[in-house]
Amino acid sequence: MLRAKFKYSEEKLNWMSGFDQILKSSKDKSTEIIQGILSGEKLTEKDASKLFKSDLHLVTGFADYLREKQAGDYASFVINRQIN
Repeated sequence: MLRAKFKYSEEKLNWMSGFDQILKSSKDKSTEIIQGILSGEKLTEKDASKLFKSDLHLVTGFADYLREKQAGDYASFVINRQIN
């Protein structure tokens, strides 16, 4: 039996996946807008225009987070056949 010893740094053990990682590592000012949306605040027109100019990974990660929260990660399809 083979055994391997691995050394992990504390940084590698505290990793996060997905949107949490993007939100915490982003230095963009639009993170405040996104955190406001997550806490229930309404998105203003001014804030929406700021999101268009913000970090693409942050906005797409947030959109994916909202999609997963609403619909999950499951996909389905329907086969519809009309036979004459």
